[in-house]
Amino acid sequence: DAGRDQIFGWRLDTSSGQLNQVSLTKVLPGAAPRHFVFSPDGKTMYQLQEQDSRLAVFDFNAGKLTQTGSSVSGLPEGYAGSNTASELLISKDGKRLYFGNRTEDSIGVFSADGDNVKSIANVPTEGDTPRSLALDPSGEFLYSLNQKADNVTAFRIGADGVPKFTGKYLQLGSPAAMVFLK
Repeated sequence: DAGRDQIFGWRLDTSSGQLNQVSLTKVLPGAAPRHFVFSPDGKTMYQLQEQDSRLAVFDFNAGKLTQTGSSVSGLPEGYAGSNTASELLISKDGKRLYFGNRTEDSIGVFSADGDNVKSIANVPTEGDTPRSLALDPSGEFLYSLNQKADNVTAFRIGADGVPKFTGKYLQLGSPAAMVFLK
């Protein structure tokens, strides 16, 4: 709940179809928790905070979250402007996280090893206001859906996990989401 700076954990009772609250975790006031992803083993939850553009890490056990360490900025070192974060993705192997910065127009790249997260790069989106990001099913390409630029920009993921702009744009009015069908 971004408005109340809380993360709710729910369990679905498959026999009744009822959702039952398992946990409630508070984050820093004004952080606005938004997107989250789980590590491949399901033991760690990475959570993007929209308003303060930070990445928080939580242990996940029996539906309950425990924050581990402090959060990490998704913005380049020395950045002093305002920003809101838009998307959080995790690579198939769980070793890289990708974080969209809407106002700063970049993709924050992190190395991830359980609760050890480190910012390793900020890559320009080559467009204005990345509404969301998408990884293709192979994990080789990352796409930035740049809402105000009316385009989608394509990046190849390097061996170091850092996206490199391919020089390719797809003009598309106010893109918001991308889905890959099998």
